[in-house]
Amino acid sequence: MAEKLPQAALEVMNERFGKDSLIALATLDGTRPSVRTVDAFYEDGAFYVITHALSGKMKQIAANPAVAVSGEWFTGHGVGENIGHVCAEKNQAIAAKLRSAFAAWYDNGHTNEADPNTCILRIRLTDGVLFSHGTRYDMDFGPDQDAVIGGMTIPEKIKQARKAAGMTQKQVGLACGYDEKSAEVSVRRWELGTRPVPIDKLRTLSQVLNIPLDQLIP
Repeated sequence: MAEKLPQAALEVMNERFGKDSLIALATLDGTRPSVRTVDAFYEDGAFYVITHALSGKMKQIAANPAVAVSGEWFTGHGVGENIGHVCAEKNQAIAAKLRSAFAAWYDNGHTNEADPNTCILRIRLTDGVLFSHGTRYDMDFGPDQDAVIGGMTIPEKIKQARKAAGMTQKQVGLACGYDEKSAEVSVRRWELGTRPVPIDKLRTLSQVLNIPLDQLIP
């Protein structure tokens, strides 16, 4: 079995992106894709961006957290989330690293820490492809699907919430946008842990079963 996160690939990621890095960030505006270039800093499987909570990209991420990124021979998918104000106590450690990484422009009018909408966007990578010196690395950033969240696995959480809601697997699948033929089997696979919940279904599933979104993200 291939290594999920080869050490050599992680070293390249840290070297290339563990500083002020320009990456392309793609989001979805309904069914229409949008892409822009952002300054980002990489650490421990995630990119961090200083941005504004009322920006177009943040509104799109709030509606659909599935994103894609690309930069310097790396492409990947991930989950975008607003982790709060840049000066929030919980963000002190990462904010200090971002101020250092972005020092060349951070204080020249680009960032207004007094604005309550100045926030940190975290993009937690789920998978990616990296090229370095002729070698291709396929990277799986997510933990095993049986990783425990809040005392139970994601499949167990889905099954328990579905039963508590009095819904069948088919009803949940239909509510998540699947057709009659694939609705039941899709949810059955999620509950068995043989297939992860697709990123583009996470928010809908969270709303249908009243499960906090962060408890459905590996």
